[in-house]
Amino acid sequence: MNAMDAAHHRLAGVDPILIQHPFDRQAIASLKRVRGFEFFLSKFVDAGVERMEYQLSVASGVRVGPRQLPSLHGHLRTACAVLGVPEPELYVCSGGLNSSAAGPNHPYIVLMSGVLGLMDDAELAAVIAHEVGHVRAGHLLYKSMASAVDFFGGVANDFSLGFSKFVTTPVQVGLLTWDRWSELTADRAALLVVRDPRVCLRLLMKLGAGASGATEPLDLDAYIDQVRAYAQDTEQTLSDRVYHFGATMQRGSLPFTIQRARALLDWYESGGLDQVQAQALAGAGEPALRCPACSQVVRRGSLFCGECGARLPSESRE
Repeated sequence: MNAMDAAHHRLAGVDPILIQHPFDRQAIASLKRVRGFEFFLSKFVDAGVERMEYQLSVASGVRVGPRQLPSLHGHLRTACAVLGVPEPELYVCSGGLNSSAAGPNHPYIVLMSGVLGLMDDAELAAVIAHEVGHVRAGHLLYKSMASAVDFFGGVANDFSLGFSKFVTTPVQVGLLTWDRWSELTADRAALLVVRDPRVCLRLLMKLGAGASGATEPLDLDAYIDQVRAYAQDTEQTLSDRVYHFGATMQRGSLPFTIQRARALLDWYESGGLDQVQAQALAGAGEPALRCPACSQVVRRGSLFCGECGARLPSESRE
């Protein structure tokens, strides 16, 4: 195994802060400050939604494994090995251009058949790595909450004669905002696994065009020119912010593909991928250290776990 391969296979020990997009970090911090969020969180956990969501998601799907769609299973194993997470269940279901990861206590990934029909093998590897990235980043509890917030908000509103909307609406907006930006972190994880920005950008281009979005082959270089021309700062005025809020609520959690492509290209060109790989290479040969609270692999010398925030024992700082 050469030096680069050694770094590639030790990314599990990289400080998560190097992978997390700042918008993701800022949005989750803002969400935790929303009045009513902790109450909603406790009720969500108590309600046992995870099991119900799992049953609904996989009831009609085909589980991927060594004998069932083995190439997809190989991509899953690679992504999990690189990112350092236990292998979740993977299902293929009939549907459109979508994939998802869910199950905070029992992680699983669902790929819709529309994705399989649109992407080539390298792009499917990136799709799966993106979803494994959500697992690695600890997104799944909030992801499940974001997908259920409309339902719970409606039920609560019915029982409270409309008064609960003053509590659920801020939580809903906060969750949807965070959910959009969490995609930027997962895109970085996909790039860490496939290590080819053109594959990840091609994936986003195809998602943007859709299954029937073009009658001729798409031109990636033209798309990259479009991405570079995209104005990242689109909220300079009050009207910009109003339009952005409306688009967020209408489109749900997924940020616009151009936003995702621009954020990923900026991170790659600023040396973000190289920085992560350099840290992984620097740690090659050192024994893995794990947080005693959550078992997450931590970087030697760290004071606190980047995953759960627990203070680390002194041996990790030797």
